[in-house]
Amino acid sequence: MGSGFALMNELTVIQATQGLIRHIQKTFKDKVKSLSVVIGFDARHQSHQFARLAASLFAHEQINVYLFDSTTVPTPFIPFSVQKLKCQAGIMVTASHNPKEDNGYKVYWENGAQIISPIDAQIADSIQANLEPWKGKAWNLDIIKQKNSNLVSDPIEKVFILVLIFLKINFNFRFVISIYLIYQNYVIFLN
Repeated sequence: MGSGFALMNELTVIQATQGLIRHIQKTFKDKVKSLSVVIGFDARHQSHQFARLAASLFAHEQINVYLFDSTTVPTPFIPFSVQKLKCQAGIMVTASHNPKEDNGYKVYWENGAQIISPIDAQIADSIQANLEPWKGKAWNLDIIKQKNSNLVSDPIEKVFILVLIFLKINFNFRFVISIYLIYQNYVIFLN
């Protein structure tokens, strides 16, 4: 992380997001009214801010955003959510196993997998074509601060229930109940 075009910072997050948006709009032009993405972040420096910057750009482009805004989430929540919420893409702001000073921007496609060739090259081309921050949209977080916005929502409870259902179907029922009780205690603690 740091200043410059080769490092992770607010400008490069905006540029990457603008390119990703244009690529999604081009690729899924027949679904333009129902486009959606999911965005999460971890506890690294500026992860939450980077996630919010990305989310606001999608919302400004009338793309529905499931933003895990209330808490950090583990990386697997994003590909799981992409599939279960039927999103076209997902972003996880994390540098995974790299040093704590680093950060990163992982992109998942509609199948829940991280992007690979040729999609990665197509998105890179789209980023290069969208380097200028969009006036009135880049750095404008007002759209995600609006409580009545239909474009941005926090899916944490919905995804947690989907995870429980997945675990119940595929694993031990007692294990699922234990996780649910832990979650309920966590929710009560927060309220």
